[in-house]
Amino acid sequence: MSAGYHQVPQHEDSYEYTAFTVPGLGLYEWLRMPFGISGGPATFQELMDRVIGPDLEPFAFSYLDDIIIVSSTFAEHLEKLELVLKRIADANLTINREKSFFCQASIKFLGVIVYHEGIRPDPDKTAPMANFPAPKTLKQLRRFLGMAFWYRKFLENFATIAEPLTRLTRKGEKFTWAEDQQNSFEIIRDMLATAPVLNQRSFEHES
Repeated sequence: MSAGYHQVPQHEDSYEYTAFTVPGLGLYEWLRMPFGISGGPATFQELMDRVIGPDLEPFAFSYLDDIIIVSSTFAEHLEKLELVLKRIADANLTINREKSFFCQASIKFLGVIVYHEGIRPDPDKTAPMANFPAPKTLKQLRRFLGMAFWYRKFLENFATIAEPLTRLTRKGEKFTWAEDQQNSFEIIRDMLATAPVLNQRSFEHES
């Protein structure tokens, strides 16, 4: 979407809550939803859910201002693309052409790559973790776990392997980096570098 939040008009009763001052120029109020407002993400997501609609959800999905359209053939893709673009136009919304990608064999989305074989971690996102140093503070550990948790569905037995690390994040737990923590850290880091592709489940051979 093009400046997504700014396409959402605010109710006049909300103007005063988005007021700000510019030195020498006075007080200003937003007439449309500004970026950074606390309820912005939820409001915009609700809007996009209404625009796309449940009838298009089998092949069109939105996450804030990102929309994904999936299809099996090129002709089918064009048909679905037309439906989605019509919904957007009917809602008087606009898209950013420069940031739009059409008819792609694979896409990067929320830290993963989606393509015909399945879903796999985006190497550009996981590469920094390969050189991530062993945490020396609780803050560093939480940062590492935050990245690892995002990819936990790709890591078999993640909860069990990560337990020595998550244990240190409990309230009142002393931060002591021992052999168990180092082993857990290195295993997770290595697993991220060789994470498998998640394929769509097939029911054809199930009885």
